[in-house]
Amino acid sequence: PSFGFSAGWMFLISKLSAAGVVAIGFGSYFYQLVPLASPLTFSVSAVILLTAANYFGIKKAGILNLVIVAITLLSLLYLVFSGIPEVNTANFKPFAPFGISGIAEAAALLFFAFTGYARIATLAEEVAEPKKTIPKAIIITIVTAILLYAAISVVAIGVIGAESMANSKSPLQLVANALSTPAISTVITIGASTAMLGVLLSQILGVSRMMLAMGRRKDLPPFFQTIHKQYRVPHIGILITGAIIFLLTVVGTFEFIVRSATFTILLYYSITNIAALRQPKKDRMYNRIVPVLGLIGCLVMSVSLPFNVIVSGIGLLIAGFVLRFLFHRIYDKPE
Repeated sequence: PSFGFSAGWMFLISKLSAAGVVAIGFGSYFYQLVPLASPLTFSVSAVILLTAANYFGIKKAGILNLVIVAITLLSLLYLVFSGIPEVNTANFKPFAPFGISGIAEAAALLFFAFTGYARIATLAEEVAEPKKTIPKAIIITIVTAILLYAAISVVAIGVIGAESMANSKSPLQLVANALSTPAISTVITIGASTAMLGVLLSQILGVSRMMLAMGRRKDLPPFFQTIHKQYRVPHIGILITGAIIFLLTVVGTFEFIVRSATFTILLYYSITNIAALRQPKKDRMYNRIVPVLGLIGCLVMSVSLPFNVIVSGIGLLIAGFVLRFLFHRIYDKPE
């Protein structure tokens, strides 16, 4: 139970932090497209609107997500094909200027961008034939993300260099500005904005469903397992998720939130690998070397992050156990 709670709690913290990151990112990009209000105004507006979209049912949220993904993919592919002719191979030298430690921290932060597939599993109750649909969706998602991220990274670094990207909150916009392709800057701003919206929408979806599951296990207060009679969604979890993301967006800083999200994600997957090691032989899909390597990788990337991020992440884990103890004391009353 303790390992299960730790994994669930770290999942919640990491995804809430990640949602704060993408909400801030959306505001930064959308402001460049429509500079009629502050980036923060656009960020909090997105949180409110997408919380509402989730509240009114998964079908409506799913249709909106399909539109967002289509716009994002087309925009990013336009960037890749426009940028290939203008790649300067000199920008890849030196290939690893910060050595092994730099690669480890970069890998940890990059890991953050690959973790969205876990949210697919939280929708098992709401999709047809989940045993077939969920694994297929996860594999397609990971392969697509790898190919797209690799292509964008090569083009972006090749066009403007890693240092320029590191110093910008809107790196794809810098890449677009450096290209001569017609309307590329506007297209990429739209694509980056919709990408952030898509992630934010799915974070709210996934976190609220994890709250539902944890409410059923009594790891969170029982009101989290309440389902709306009309819309058939965990509406209390959705509203609380939206409220927390709203606060993170208003008071958080981009750099600290993204590192905090990364550390808690790595803790979550460390626990997942430990759980895989404890599976009976008949239930294992792969040799035990796979979760062993996964666990080692997660731990190495975790310790490569800044010390204050590690301390805050461990503090959040301890706080979760304290809250769990209090919830059980309050809600587990004898009959």
